[in-house]
Amino acid sequence: MAVLGGLLAVACGTGPEEQPSTPCTEASTQVLAVGEYRVIDPAQAGSCVRFPDPGAGGAEHLYIALSTAGRETPSGTSAPYALAGLPPTLAARGSAKSRMLRTSGQPTVAAAFHARLRAYERTLAGRPEPSVSQNRGASLRVPVSLGERRTFEVLASPTRVDTFVQVSATSVFIGQHLAIFLDDDVPAGGYTPADIDNVGSLFADELYKVDTLAFGRESDIDGNDQVLVLLTDAVNQLGDCSSGATQSVAGFFFAGDLRTTFPNSNMGEIFYGWVPGACGVTHADAIDFLPVVFVHEFQHMISFNQHALVAGGGAEATWLNEGMSKFAEELAARSVPANRCVGGDCLTQFQSSNIENASAYLSDPESYYLVVPGDSVLALQEYGAAWLFTRWLVDHFAAQQPLGSDLTHRLEQTTQVGYRNVETVTGESFPNLVSQWQIANFLDDLPGVVPASDRLQYTSWNFRTAFGAPYPLLPDTTVNGLDDSGLPYSRSGTLRAGSGTQVLIGQSPGGGVVDFQLTNSNGSALPAAVAQPRIAVFRIR
Repeated sequence: MAVLGGLLAVACGTGPEEQPSTPCTEASTQVLAVGEYRVIDPAQAGSCVRFPDPGAGGAEHLYIALSTAGRETPSGTSAPYALAGLPPTLAARGSAKSRMLRTSGQPTVAAAFHARLRAYERTLAGRPEPSVSQNRGASLRVPVSLGERRTFEVLASPTRVDTFVQVSATSVFIGQHLAIFLDDDVPAGGYTPADIDNVGSLFADELYKVDTLAFGRESDIDGNDQVLVLLTDAVNQLGDCSSGATQSVAGFFFAGDLRTTFPNSNMGEIFYGWVPGACGVTHADAIDFLPVVFVHEFQHMISFNQHALVAGGGAEATWLNEGMSKFAEELAARSVPANRCVGGDCLTQFQSSNIENASAYLSDPESYYLVVPGDSVLALQEYGAAWLFTRWLVDHFAAQQPLGSDLTHRLEQTTQVGYRNVETVTGESFPNLVSQWQIANFLDDLPGVVPASDRLQYTSWNFRTAFGAPYPLLPDTTVNGLDDSGLPYSRSGTLRAGSGTQVLIGQSPGGGVVDFQLTNSNGSALPAAVAQPRIAVFRIR
């Protein structure tokens, strides 16, 4: 499901395992050439990283402390940490910078509805019940004809999956693989016949191909070779109408429609979309955003089919599922002809939310997850993280650039989910991949810096141009282990799965060695092992 607007939601939890810290007298000295990087497991190499005397030329390193935990858990994986930088001759800490757990506001109705749909997909995928496709025969439906009337069961509550309203609708557009139904009782000022024809032909001619080429085919449990689109103000009513369009539900896919034993199943492939004139949704908003929602939600429909119905596995992990749907939006921005987009600008119509969400994530990566809690409501920043990671994976592990359909097919058509899926298709460990990605988030197109590994860049984007100035990711800065107030650097906060904190460690010519030590919040041991802490280091100069 796609939503407009969003509110921060953070969950945290720590495990009981803690490793003893390594005194800085036993620090692991890291000697790197300019452009080289290293990923350190502090449980093996110790918690203290020593940067040697840089000599007459000075040096600068990027230091990232992060959690590389990949398993999706109900409450999320996180761990408190403390980070201190100081020359070995300085014994006392000072100037403590504390990054406290952010206080979550109430999640929006629309965002909570989204989270519930993804969670329910996992429940439905795990049931040992037949899908409708196993009960074909006399019940096969013929393709929808123009002017045909049907009654649909539509979710009527954003918090429940057992409350429905019946909607009578008539088919108003028929295209290849597509039939659009319009609610027979919609508010005045709604879609015009020209609107329906334009958006219907865009779906049929362009967006259907974007998703199926990238991810595979949807199911066809009713045998009509059509995806149905129901446009109804029942979708608008799922949002917070008191807040206007910014909190509206724009559309969704509901996996219950693909299960035969679900009592309110519509027994077919259906996408539900909003209409103008209800809950503050303007005609322009509806026209602009409906295609974006379709290409996003259609990926969710294909994902459920490929993972659960075809492969017989579970539904994809929420964070990767959303990353693939946000990537589908980028694919539309790259693939749809300009004359089919609003104002002739496909990048703005389909991709602007990805840029905005990614920029917001990079401006404060420590406060948000990549691997979101399974029961959480995603913040818009976490959609940004999911898109960035998916884009980075395609950049480095797909043969077909920049669209990457060979990789997205492999991610979709499998019983593997989440981090195991990523490890299987890349052949590499998730901790190393996440560490490389986090380095790339700062280094991408950094002037004057040429990493020894192209993994530390994005190949498909120049994000320093896309995000504009100033670049949103601004690490803390230190010189010779001291912060900008001249005191030994110190910071505390929380490492969330897939994310972390970044520090630029400058060393003046002849400034001596500098130690940086990562511990838990009280300085006595490493962050909880369940968070799989890692330290990523890159030499900038």
